[in-house]
Amino acid sequence: MVLALDALPAALAARLNDPQALDVTGGEAQLWRVRDSAHPKAQRVLKVYHQAIEPNPVVLSRLRSIRSPHVIEIVESGTLLDDRFFELMEYFPAGSLRGRGNVHG
Repeated sequence: MVLALDALPAALAARLNDPQALDVTGGEAQLWRVRDSAHPKAQRVLKVYHQAIEPNPVVLSRLRSIRSPHVIEIVESGTLLDDRFFELMEYFPAGSLRGRGNVHG
């Protein structure tokens, strides 16, 4: 799986580098771990939705407003040049939240 940087808005494509496809299966999107020059100390995940699939705008708005260690931060979202949606979010290095299960400390 190759990330087509030319499908990204020019300003975003200029910031992202070192894309690595994540070994995650999902029906709604492709995921890449990327470096973002706007946030040089943190890795990010770029989620590119498949054609004709888009995030629920109400849910996306609510997620963006939550600041909690239990919710992945959505740094940026928008539309690609081919009209697919994308989200740039914080990278969770321990794997997926689903994979962590219910951890109580």
